[in-house]
Amino acid sequence: MVLEHKKYGGKIWFLQNKIYLTVFSVFVIFSRFSPINERA
Repeated sequence: MVLEHKKYGGKIWFLQNKIYLTVFSVFVIFSRFSPINERA
């Protein structure tokens, strides 16, 4: 039970990490190509 729970938790952490990385990269690209950023 403990090993299975660890595996499940690790999978959820990996998915959360992937989502955070995707959101962060999209935010960086958006801020880089944003017209407001070019004006500043």
